[in-house]
Amino acid sequence: MLLVNTDYIPGKTLKPLGLVSGDGVPLLYGTFISDKIRNRAIKRMTVEATALGADAIINVRWIFESGQAFVYGTAVKYED
Repeated sequence: MLLVNTDYIPGKTLKPLGLVSGDGVPLLYGTFISDKIRNRAIKRMTVEATALGADAIINVRWIFESGQAFVYGTAVKYED
């Protein structure tokens, strides 16, 4: 699954499928944001996008707060 923080993919015509998101919450409150937390958030988002039939997620954005990570973007299908 391709993830980009832009609203386009060069050379591709895109069909938006919808907003997808994921979160990564630490087991202990107040812990720092680790790779494991970020990867959990990405995995949850990509599972949701895959269920929609997406080829990629564009406009990927992150929110980090209190040891938690939240990621969201727009699932898209290539039309070429």
